[in-house]
Amino acid sequence: MNELIQAQVGSFLERTGMTRETFANAIGIKTRETLNNKLKGKTEFTFSEIVLMCELIGCTPNDLRPDSLPQVV
Repeated sequence: MNELIQAQVGSFLERTGMTRETFANAIGIKTRETLNNKLKGKTEFTFSEIVLMCELIGCTPNDLRPDSLPQVV
């Protein structure tokens, strides 16, 4: 799942020119380092962080899940 999130976030940041620090703050994460740890899979995103991320990026939580996992309804 983190690979999908990394790809979505990376693409969004590239398109918009937003920094990782600004992105982190926009989804309720206090530091860029914490965001990096979550993107690397060292710590998990909370559901609320995923929801805010999806609102910002313009996707749904289902877009961030591997095909092998059931869809969230």
